[in-house]
Amino acid sequence: MMKSLILGEYLIMKVYKLFLKLLFIVNLLVFCDVFAKESFKIRHSSNSNGLGSVRLYLFSDYNLFSIYVGGDNIRIMLELMSDRAIKLKSIDLMGSVFHVGYKSTMDELVAMYNRDGRWTAWGIDVYLASYKSEWREFIKQANGEDLQFCVVCIEVERMIEREYYFKISAESLSNMLYISDLLQ
Repeated sequence: MMKSLILGEYLIMKVYKLFLKLLFIVNLLVFCDVFAKESFKIRHSSNSNGLGSVRLYLFSDYNLFSIYVGGDNIRIMLELMSDRAIKLKSIDLMGSVFHVGYKSTMDELVAMYNRDGRWTAWGIDVYLASYKSEWREFIKQANGEDLQFCVVCIEVERMIEREYYFKISAESLSNMLYISDLLQ
């Protein structure tokens, strides 16, 4: 009698542990991208050509990567969380660098400005036309999966690289490129 009671308690504990493991796995799968999201906004003025803009916001944790498109140029704005001063070194899409912050010395990297622990850089201009074909190729290769921007910064005091990643859906990037063609 005592042996069957101990065996019953043992089985209950095993089932309970299995239930907790399954619950953990489900939570991990469901909530792993809770802080990664994107917002796509289009503004078009009147019936004239070239009067409009596309703004794409990518959020990762509490960081922001914003792309403003107006024809062949894009303007990038960053807001990155850091407890130390940072400067922008480079920005890439899927490992292909499309903006480098002049890179030879710390003084020549793109300055970022602190606003309550959020380091901001704005007005990073990129000539989009020179990257459109490469980005379209990335979209084809993605097969509907997400693409990823990587922002590399350098901590000023310790000279340590920090990387910030931002996911973008292939569909949103494709729409952004398509609309930039219409705005020309």
